[in-house]
Amino acid sequence: MLLIFFGSLWSAKAQDTLVKKDGGIIIGKVIEVGTSDLKYKRMDSPDGPVYIIHKWDLQYITYSNGRKELYSDITLPSPPPISENLSILISGSNYYYKEHRIMEADMLAIAKQRQDKKIDLMIKKTQDKKFIQEAFVIGGIGLGVAGLYEMAANGRRRGGRRGSPAGTATSTTAVQNGEYILLTGVGCELAAIYFKIDRTRHAHIVADAYNKSLSH
Repeated sequence: MLLIFFGSLWSAKAQDTLVKKDGGIIIGKVIEVGTSDLKYKRMDSPDGPVYIIHKWDLQYITYSNGRKELYSDITLPSPPPISENLSILISGSNYYYKEHRIMEADMLAIAKQRQDKKIDLMIKKTQDKKFIQEAFVIGGIGLGVAGLYEMAANGRRRGGRRGSPAGTATSTTAVQNGEYILLTGVGCELAAIYFKIDRTRHAHIVADAYNKSLSH
């Protein structure tokens, strides 16, 4: 009886008390303290499995010798930051970067930051296509306005010179020239559309090359 009594008394003194932040209490024996967690055995199962508990789940531990160790200031570590997606998403003629819609010029500027010779060459081709496209647009508008003016002005002259065959022939020729100028302007606008499509294709090539360079 005395052996059982003293044995139980020693066991009670040898136990550690782990108090959790949620109010739970664990009676056991701490066998190892690590950097972020500790291992213990339950007092009701001293020969049982080893349990692990994180330090940030504990409020404090009272050891069998009376020493108290606080863990209330230890918090759950922040998760590692999610790597930012720097790729450029292509949707038709639109571009998206970091979930924001950007213009083609912005996309080219972002791609140029890679300082890749192949990408820089593709960027230059795209910019050249844009220059040619805009030149055709401006030229087409100018020719179209000139052709309409020529047709309208000489049409009025032809109406005022119906009694003069020579004047009528001259006005007719001038109107025809105005039509040719107008058609040339329309041709320039069609060429501008072609270069716009070709420019978009080259811009997509730049975006694809930029995205591939991110994985290298």
